[in-house]
Amino acid sequence: MYGLLIYLISGVIIAQVFRMEYWISRFFSLLALCLISFILSFFFPFKPVFYSVFFVFLVLGLWQLKRKGFNFDYRSETAFLLTFLFFLFLRSLAPEAFGAEKLMDFAFLNTVLEAERFHPPDPFFAHGTLNFYYYFGYVIGAGITLMSFVPLEIGFNVAIATIPAYFLMLGYGLLRELAGKDNGNVNGGLIVGTIFIACSGNLYAVYELITDFVKGKLPTFLFYWNATRVIDDITYGKTINEFPYFSFIHADYHAHFVALPIKLLALILLWRYFKKDVSYGFYLIPIIFILFATNSWDAPVFLFITILAFIYRYKSIRDKNELLKGGVIVFVSILSILALYSTMETPSARPFLTGERTDIWQFILFFGILIFLDYLYFKDSFEEGFKGSISYRLGLVSVVAGIVGFFVSPIMLLIVPLLVLSFRKYLKGDFGSMLILSASLLILACEFVAIESRLNTFFKFYLASWVLLSIPAAVVVVEALKSEDKMNKMNKTRYFVIALLILSFVYPLIATPMKYHKAEFSLDSSRFIKEISIDDYNAIQFLKGKRGIIIESAEGCYSYEGRVSAFTANPTLVAWSCHEVQWRANPDELARRMAEVRAIYKSKDCEVIREIVKRYNVSYIFLGYQERKDYGVSSLRCFKEVYRSGKTIVYTTR
Repeated sequence: MYGLLIYLISGVIIAQVFRMEYWISRFFSLLALCLISFILSFFFPFKPVFYSVFFVFLVLGLWQLKRKGFNFDYRSETAFLLTFLFFLFLRSLAPEAFGAEKLMDFAFLNTVLEAERFHPPDPFFAHGTLNFYYYFGYVIGAGITLMSFVPLEIGFNVAIATIPAYFLMLGYGLLRELAGKDNGNVNGGLIVGTIFIACSGNLYAVYELITDFVKGKLPTFLFYWNATRVIDDITYGKTINEFPYFSFIHADYHAHFVALPIKLLALILLWRYFKKDVSYGFYLIPIIFILFATNSWDAPVFLFITILAFIYRYKSIRDKNELLKGGVIVFVSILSILALYSTMETPSARPFLTGERTDIWQFILFFGILIFLDYLYFKDSFEEGFKGSISYRLGLVSVVAGIVGFFVSPIMLLIVPLLVLSFRKYLKGDFGSMLILSASLLILACEFVAIESRLNTFFKFYLASWVLLSIPAAVVVVEALKSEDKMNKMNKTRYFVIALLILSFVYPLIATPMKYHKAEFSLDSSRFIKEISIDDYNAIQFLKGKRGIIIESAEGCYSYEGRVSAFTANPTLVAWSCHEVQWRANPDELARRMAEVRAIYKSKDCEVIREIVKRYNVSYIFLGYQERKDYGVSSLRCFKEVYRSGKTIVYTTR
């Protein structure tokens, strides 16, 4: 409890370091703290580096507070705090770092925390490092844990609850600026619009609910999951179609999950750069780098939007200095990305043309609510079109192009007119239109080009598109929910907007209790180990603080294998091979290591076993619940027993 208070208070203090609006500075300061620690940790151990930089930020924050006064916004902090507590409560119901890919996330967080130098060791591939994976998100999670002064077993859930809290706070701040905080009685609308950005679901959830109702069925646990597997894929059956609220309740601490509030911060800086002050463009340089270091798929998207923003600034100002400044922002951003990329060894993810096309009905089930609201964003343009012949002809051409495009890709019927409308309004200096334009181009690109796989391309770029489309959609919500006495044009469509809002909230209202059906009321993410085997838990506690390569079961993936490495931060010879093969593209070596692990547990030839152990410099062999299950052994005779708890034994090779 005290650790959480320290975390929340210290976040307010370091927010004083950068004198931007409080809701911007609060997250920007955390990212700056983590970025400096990230860079220094290539030369020094992470923990002392982070605490040193953290102390400097605290001192600077207090100095700024004394010198310039208290930079604070109670509304933004309330939004952050309420969201944080809500998701922390959800995590307390089911706190385990187990299921889906949470065990892997915990392992990566732990290896970052304990790293002597970056790149950190790969916990699931001894003698390897995380130079194949963009792991800055785990640096953020490790930093949150250290700021909380709690063990990672608790910090894991604190970090998960923090991400949606920042997302909602930043969404509230951005929407307040875009919709106009002093433009009518919009407080209620702002709250609803902000919740829409963070919590809206898709039409598939409504479709599934109605289908179940017709069949006389109630929603099941998988209701929360099915809404993210909407669009068909020939190779994998379905593409991955996540949206923010699903990511928040699914709660895998993955790259795309951590990148969500970073995307919003980038949009806020872009808005400021687009309309107000070029200095905010320079703040984009570290943020675009952080996006790349967290979730590399987002970097080209936001570089493109940055280029659109600086093109508009140059077009509107016609100043060569503006062109130079924009060029510097883009060039330095790319240079910083290349500097990190040069240290990585990621498998080549080559783009390729795809002939598969998205079914328009499935597209509507996923994007429909946002698309309909974004068309309403151009309501004024529709009305102007009937007054101006040029606008009318342009609109007519876009509709015809959409109809023709339907035979190339069915979704072009919806996207092409939206593309034309947004491009026209972008040229007039409308920020929301720039976001819709970028999302429309991104969605269309996914129809024809895939990177690595169509499944993953849709996953990463559709999620980015969802965030981009949700901002102008939320502006429509705010406008529609203004008081009735204001006879604005949007009130003519308020009931349609309210209907879409109700449909968008079907998912969170039903999926949340379906996902969090347990009530453990704990933040201890290691509870699942105690439940599976208290003896395993005790043996893992014994290995904490000891350093060396370990051997544990290597047969499974998305499962209990790898738990010793994850919770002790000691690399294991091999675990989670299904993921390692994607990252390293080394199936032969992985198969050899898995065979050697089997030999260690099953062979009776001590000479062969010792040769394997010596080759990899193994220090400990773990024989617990999973090893007995996978290899059918209850003891090992070639090594000395150093710890025993019930049936679980730890052997030393020394």
